[in-house]
Amino acid sequence: MTPTCALAEAVGSLPAADDPLALALNENPFPPLPAVRAALTASIGVVNRYPEFLPQRLRSLIAGRVGVADEQVLVGAGATGVILQVLQAVTRPGDVLVTASPTFDGYPIFAQMARLRSVTVPLDR
Repeated sequence: MTPTCALAEAVGSLPAADDPLALALNENPFPPLPAVRAALTASIGVVNRYPEFLPQRLRSLIAGRVGVADEQVLVGAGATGVILQVLQAVTRPGDVLVTASPTFDGYPIFAQMARLRSVTVPLDR
């Protein structure tokens, strides 16, 4: 299989961006906005580079945009990265993470990754 065919096969296996049922991973069911698409296209020449190691410039830009101090902005690799950073900052291995049931199925996984004990409590009806 040629690299081009392999890439086409990999891309073809992704769910359609406009599939309203592809929400299991908090995906947006709509395609990128034109401004987002333009920004992605404009940055294609540098996507092979690592981002800023300590993302101070990004934090400053976000803080300035929303009107808060830089120290109030936490940058991570998506919500999962931020959740793990918070858990590692405020817990110790062996601590308990209490979640409701049903809840987001990622929380027990995050607890395991942070070496926490996960306790599930059913929601009242």
